Amino acid sequence: MASHALNIPNLLTYGRILAVPLIVLCFFIEGRLHGSDFARWSALAIFVVASVTDFFDGYLARI
Repeated sequence: MASHALNIPNLLTYGRILAVPLIVLCFFIEGRLHGSDFARWSALAIFVVASVTDFFDGYLARI
């Protein structure tokens, strides 16, 4: 049972779960800094990485 919890598709899913609070944190920081472009670009980068891992998660799970 433990081997199923730590396979690559599941690890990618866990990473996306952890990415959600990071994106929210970026938007919170952006609001506190009154329009920081760095926080917006960081949120976008995290979102893009999470989207790519979603593709690979589905691909690897089907194999």
